[in-house]
Amino acid sequence: MKYYLFVLVIFSALISCNNDDDQDDCWSTFETAYVQSVIAPSTGTVGETIAIDVIFSVSNGCGIFNKFEETITGNSRTITVNAEYECRPCTQAIETITVVYSFTPSASGDYELKFESGENQYIIVDVNIQ
Repeated sequence: MKYYLFVLVIFSALISCNNDDDQDDCWSTFETAYVQSVIAPSTGTVGETIAIDVIFSVSNGCGIFNKFEETITGNSRTITVNAEYECRPCTQAIETITVVYSFTPSASGDYELKFESGENQYIIVDVNIQ
């Protein structure tokens, strides 16, 4: 009987161990990050890439830039910043990030670049391409 009790105690101790380093159930999440400001030239040249600085914030220290999502209608582009929140311990500090949006116009004309700055709100940049 003592032998069974000993085996039961050892078995219980082994299965109750928790490995806190195991993050198999941890996934990154993705969210829209609203743009705070945009720094862009007002003119450009056909076929030449224009570098536009896009400043946005993430809600904690795990937030990083993931990608730009674009909707193109003629010479108008609606651009949304997609942020990734990595699965790891994070600070709760709101952080500001600057990334470059590369715009290469293929034809001359006036272009409207709308950067999402809130729900149904945009920072609009007009660029004249020669």
